[in-house]
Amino acid sequence: MDIPNGLVNKVLDYLLRQADAGDTEAEELLDELNELNESAPADEALKSSE
Repeated sequence: MDIPNGLVNKVLDYLLRQADAGDTEAEELLDELNELNESAPADEALKSSE
């Protein structure tokens, strides 16, 4: 799926503002995105080695 960077930035900005305002669900989503981001380089390395 190809998602435009502008949309990604708007969603992240929204989640960050919500988390700063105390929205625990937004904080959880940001944590999950962080975990996915940390595992992404390993996923890419696996794909390129296949």
